[in-house]
Amino acid sequence: MRNELISQRNAAFLRTYRHLRHARSSGDAPTATQAQIIDEALRRPAPYYYVSYPLAIRNIHRLRQGRPIPGSADHRALFAELLQRIDALRQRPSRRPLTDGQALSRILADGHASRIFLNRRTAARILQRSNNENLKL
Repeated sequence: MRNELISQRNAAFLRTYRHLRHARSSGDAPTATQAQIIDEALRRPAPYYYVSYPLAIRNIHRLRQGRPIPGSADHRALFAELLQRIDALRQRPSRRPLTDGQALSRILADGHASRIFLNRRTAARILQRSNNENLKL
């Protein structure tokens, strides 16, 4: 499951990157370096969170307990955003209050992450590997 989610995330990043590169190379758009296009692609909204429910709920519980989450700053930002969305969803008035797990399930099913949670170095490595393998994702 984890490898599938990572592959999907990488493919989403590559599609966004290639779309932006194509848009920059055609028309009157100013030229940009690879690093600038990578940064722009990483700031774009993502269709999904690309994280499994078990990992997400485990890290949400860690955050609730005030314990640190291992991993990169982008990894921690992903779970901070999920926690923020969980809290917002749970604060909505309803007849039956949602648990963290129920709210997380809804959020993961809905998708619509604010961005692709990758750092620039990892994104550049994905792009380089894709170019080396001549993948057309």
